[in-house]
Amino acid sequence: MTIRSYQDLAVWQKAIKLVGIAYHFFIALELGYLTQSQLEVFFNKSAEVGRILHGLVDSLKQPPAPGTLKPETWNLPDALPIL
Repeated sequence: MTIRSYQDLAVWQKAIKLVGIAYHFFIALELGYLTQSQLEVFFNKSAEVGRILHGLVDSLKQPPAPGTLKPETWNLPDALPIL
């Protein structure tokens, strides 16, 4: 595969880091620091976050619909919950 832009390189770097993290989790599993169910939770949550971020990136690539940038159309609650 040919790297055509900085974005291509950045994607590869992030993918390599993700593989490294997964590798460490598998080592932790083999050494008994994690259970199989804990590892599955990690990968399921990681996949969910990936889908959410992918959806966000896709939505940001599209121009906003007319009228959606007006604050009165944002439908925000009166008070935001404190986490």
